[in-house]
This record gives sequence, structure tokens and C-alpha cells, in this order.
Amino acid sequence: MNALKPLHYSLLLVVLYHMTYSGTRLLVALYAIHLKASPAVIGMLVAIFSIVPMLGGVAIGRLIDRRGSKALMLLCGTLMFAGTLLAFAWRDITALIVVNVLVGAGYYGLYIAAQQLFGRLGKPEDRMSNFAWLSSAYAVSAILAPVLTGFGIDHIGHNQTFLMLSALPVLVLAILLSGKLTNLGPSADSHKAEAARGNVLELIGKGELRRVYAMSVLIATSWDTFLFMTPIYCSQLGISASRIGIIIASFSVATLTIRLFTQALTKRFSAWQLMIISIAAAGASNFAFGFAASVPFLILFAFLLGLGQGIAGPMMNTLLYEESPPGRVTEVIGLRLLISKGYQAGLPLLTGTLGTVLGVAPVFWLVSTVMLGGAYAVRAQWHRTEKR
Repeated sequence: MNALKPLHYSLLLVVLYHMTYSGTRLLVALYAIHLKASPAVIGMLVAIFSIVPMLGGVAIGRLIDRRGSKALMLLCGTLMFAGTLLAFAWRDITALIVVNVLVGAGYYGLYIAAQQLFGRLGKPEDRMSNFAWLSSAYAVSAILAPVLTGFGIDHIGHNQTFLMLSALPVLVLAILLSGKLTNLGPSADSHKAEAARGNVLELIGKGELRRVYAMSVLIATSWDTFLFMTPIYCSQLGISASRIGIIIASFSVATLTIRLFTQALTKRFSAWQLMIISIAAAGASNFAFGFAASVPFLILFAFLLGLGQGIAGPMMNTLLYEESPPGRVTEVIGLRLLISKGYQAGLPLLTGTLGTVLGVAPVFWLVSTVMLGGAYAVRAQWHRTEKR
């Protein structure tokens, strides 16, 4: 264990807390289906995950920039433990609302802190590689979590699976208390940020940041619709929880696969070109997914969707870090969450309601239309950038 470096401990931390979040998110949706909840109610439950980052993302970012992240990360790990354990003891829709608030708050606090943590590891030239590692850690956990959760539901039941997931945040807390993580203090430029602190709207006024925020919303639209609607869609097709877990895991396998080629792709394509490819591929894959009705085709189209979206994460994180004013990196990340999660909080409500009225497949087709239109808009922005 002494041979492990801060990067390794940081990666393990990310895998554990993201497995807790991803597993809980899927488990809540499938448990709500088990309790005979409608797609609209399930949409409300999923939307609750986004409430805390929507309301507190910027404040959390500022707090981390000023005070450091260790105390906050310990609190967030405790919240995730409390949420998953509560679901084991309290077994109805009301309980799931409380669970989502606790787990969502804990996850997004850790998520924001991790962006700063990985941005500080090593030298500035290591940043793209660090964020590629970070995105890969999310992909690994997103592979493991749905498979673990799906098989847990089928073999030990919903509530016992919540108990199983509660062990993961305990390991998160153990890593935080071990002293193996570095760079958990305030931003080195926090004094400069305090001297020049402006309104958060000034960040949106920065052209590059505004464009990255817009791309973040597009990618999140497709990503969240897939994670939210797939359990509902597959359940209506009579597919078991373990197979649903495998379908969702195939998406994550693809995101991990494409991220192994991040450095090679960035040498050949510009950031704008990669975003066009990512968003267009997401649009095409969502369109095909809405027609799939068998497990092999669902796995195939989920994998293609993951390939399209997998490259976007490290690219957006790097751009956000590089375009941030001194001492305000984590605030910029928090603002990204406020914008994207504010949008995403309404997305499950909208798609859940549409799924109830129209059926699930048309929701995927609607998202496809939005994504393909977004790809065209990003293409226009790329051409304007190339002419400068």
C-alpha cells in the first residue's frame, strides 16, 4: 500500500463515491417501479438528486476555494452513508425522497471537490492526463455500480442492496481520514480572488466559459435521459434488473474505452471538433435506442451512445480549469453544476411526464432532435472560431 501515490488514492475515492451515487440512483428508480410509481413520480425522484447542486453549487465552490475541501468531503461522505442506510430502514416513496436529497448532496459536494483535487495533482502540463484519469474513474464506477445493483436486486432484494451500498461511503471516509490525499487546502490564489471577487454573472460573461457551459447542458441532456429513462423503458419491455444493469454498464464500458484514446484524439482533432462528434453521435444513438426492443440491440446502441459522449468529460473539465479566473476554479465548476443541474432537475420531470403521456421511445427521439440541432450550432461556433 505504501507504493500507492496520491493519484491512486484519489482515483479509488472517486470510484467509491460515484459507485454509491450511481447505484443509489438506479436502485431508487427500480425500487419506485417496484412500488408501482408512475414515470412522472420517478422523474420527480430523480430530479431531487439535482436540487442541492442547483441551489448550492456556487456556494460550495467558493467555500472550497477559501477554506479547502477536507472537512466538506468528510461531511459529504457521511451524508451518503446516512442516505443509503436510511433507505434500508425506511421503505416507501417518502423515504426515497429523503435518500435522494442526502445522497445527491453528498455526491455533488465530493464531485466539486474532486475537480479541484485532480486539477492540482502534478504539474500544469499533467492536467489533461489527470482529468482523463478522473473521467476514467467515473467510467469504471459506472460499469461496476449498475451491475452490482442489478444483481443485488435480483438476488438479495431492494432494501438489502441499499445496505450493501452503504458500505462504500464508509470506505470513502476511511480514505479521507487516512491522510493519503494531498492538495485539500484552500486555493493558492484565494487571496487574489477575494480581492477581485465579482458577481458570479461575470463568469457567465466570459465567452469561452459560456460556450463550455452550453455544451455541458447538451451532453448532460443525453446522459441523464439515458440513465433515467432506460430502467423505465427496459422494465416496460419485461427485462430483468440484472440485464438492465448490464445495458447501462455497456454505456460506461464505451465511455471508458474511448477515454483510453483521449491523448491521441486531442492530437488529431480540436476541442470543438471533438464536441461536434460527441454531440452528433449522442443524437444518432438516442434515435436508434428508441427503436431497440431486445437486449442485444439495447446493449449495442447504449455502447455507441457511450462512445459518443465519453470524450466530452475530460475536455470540458480541462477547458473549465484553464479558463477560470485565479482562485475561482472551484466556483466556476460550481456554476457549471448550477446551470446544468438546474436544467437537469427539470429534465426528469419533463421526460417522465412525456413518458407517461406518449410512451418512453418518443422521449429518446426528442432528445435525438435536440442533440443533432446542438451539434449543428456547435459546428457553426467552430467555424467562427477557426476564422479568427
